[in-house]
Amino acid sequence: MKQDQNLRFVIIGMGYLMEYIAPCYTKLLGDKKAEQMLGVTAEPQAVQSKAKATGIPVILNDNAGALRRMEPDIILFAPPPSLAAPLTESVLVPYFAECRAAGRELPMLFAFPPKPEGKYYQEQLGHDCKVVNILPNMISEICGRTCAEAGFTMVTLPESHTWQPEELDFIRRFWQPLGQVVFLTPAEVQVALAVSCSNQMLSEIFLDMQTALPEAYRESASALAEAARAYLMEKLGYQPPQPVESSVQAVPPAMLEAVKKVTYHAHRGTLKFMLEKGFDADKAETIQRMNHDLNLRKVQLMPREELRRATRHHATRGGVLERACISYTQNWQDSVCSHFAKYPEWTPDAQWAEALEDGFVQMSQDVFDHLSQLAKKKEESVCDIEQHAVLYALLEKEAVEQAGEAGRAAMTEATAQYGLERGRRMRAHALEHGDEVNSFTYLAYGEWSPKPGQMEVGEVPEIELYTTHVTKCEWCRCWNKHNLMEYGKAYCQNVDKCIAHGYDPDFDLGVNSLMSAGDAVCEFGYGFVMTPELREKLAEIRQRIGTSAQKGFNYHTAHLWVTCRRVLCEQLGETAGNDIADAALFDLTRRFGSGYTEAILALKDLDFNQP
Repeated sequence: MKQDQNLRFVIIGMGYLMEYIAPCYTKLLGDKKAEQMLGVTAEPQAVQSKAKATGIPVILNDNAGALRRMEPDIILFAPPPSLAAPLTESVLVPYFAECRAAGRELPMLFAFPPKPEGKYYQEQLGHDCKVVNILPNMISEICGRTCAEAGFTMVTLPESHTWQPEELDFIRRFWQPLGQVVFLTPAEVQVALAVSCSNQMLSEIFLDMQTALPEAYRESASALAEAARAYLMEKLGYQPPQPVESSVQAVPPAMLEAVKKVTYHAHRGTLKFMLEKGFDADKAETIQRMNHDLNLRKVQLMPREELRRATRHHATRGGVLERACISYTQNWQDSVCSHFAKYPEWTPDAQWAEALEDGFVQMSQDVFDHLSQLAKKKEESVCDIEQHAVLYALLEKEAVEQAGEAGRAAMTEATAQYGLERGRRMRAHALEHGDEVNSFTYLAYGEWSPKPGQMEVGEVPEIELYTTHVTKCEWCRCWNKHNLMEYGKAYCQNVDKCIAHGYDPDFDLGVNSLMSAGDAVCEFGYGFVMTPELREKLAEIRQRIGTSAQKGFNYHTAHLWVTCRRVLCEQLGETAGNDIADAALFDLTRRFGSGYTEAILALKDLDFNQP
């Protein structure tokens, strides 16, 4: 191999991960980094920011051009898992053929997507191809404290290639800034990756415990994790490098017993999964000691919001950490919150703790199964009222939790703007069809229709001015289902009047009662008398326009998120506004899956002011 500083690199997929591993290629190349490397991104807005963050040139969407320009010795291949195979076949296969035709040495391929395995790349690129599957240590520094030596990077080599000692030394040397290197077989790495993700759900439990515990007994997630780490490291007899002090006295004795049970059974569950999959016991215990040490360090040291933000950044859409978060949220979060809300009358008993242990086995299995689906094209998801309702409540929740009353006020304004924009689209449709714009035609130009059974709406004939009662509301049902009524009700308080004002500034819709506020019905007054002639005319309009004014809930949910994000940024600043919007969207992902998030983001660049 060439001397380290003379090696040339191309990065395909210049995302967060390639920015994160910058210490590795920076140490290797030193001041020659900018001339020896070239990155490629598919995101126009990332070209300048990634170049600035890493100190290497970055170009847009020209993978083949970058390879021909640099003739690299090493390709860092880091596209989203679903694009790994298509890019291999469209970019790498032709380039490797060019190298062979020109008599050039084939580049070494560092492949970062968990799937496909190295065997696939060799089948596509040739069995003389040197391919390395890499899963980097993702915890190298916590709050300014270096901890890389306490972690490990997982490296998998295809068995069909004979590796020279200098090549293996280079792999260790390249990844040394991120800690130890552990060589695993393809079967082992899938198991290790699954538990590395499910291990992090112990952190989520401590975050949820902090929220759920009664105020008189509330402990911070940091204190809970410190006590857990001190207990587990002592129990396992592990003294990690670059230590951080921790003590079981971080929480009161009674709380410590609860922490011990949660921590012990979470650890047992992931270890049990590894052994059931045939993992070597000593290797499994070594990996788990390091995993738990670093994950609990994070919770001990990092502020709550910074920790949540780090999880969102690491949880690639459709990836394995996201899958672990979804599994925990859908199967265990409610149990953790509802049980610890009753502390100290309830503490983890043997039955609950053993169920939690089995839960960690299942979370690991969920991630393991998901690995086999990573390279496959995902089915498209279609949002409905439930996703729309839950996203709104999560936006309100995040705004209030992160920014207090200023966040609540910002969401009130965001809801108003969202309603006005919807109303103005309805107005444009009415004018386009030649209809007057007033409280009567408002009834014809609604932008959605419920599915059977979602809503029950009836007229109230005993009231002279046209009035309707909603006796069954899908939004309310969904907020109750997800324990989000406290936040969702703000939608009802603001949106309908604003939709009406957007449609006709002179139309003051009467919102006389709301089920979300505890009333028996939602009552809406329209301010006109519905005569037989008007009823006939309304039917004629509805028949004439059909569903032309209506939008699907992918559209409505994307519109909601885009408008709220914009107004939150205007009201609270770019950093806070984006953080609130991103946190809410990630929580939606955890509840329903990444397909719904993808459906929303696919429409984020639409002009929602246009009909």
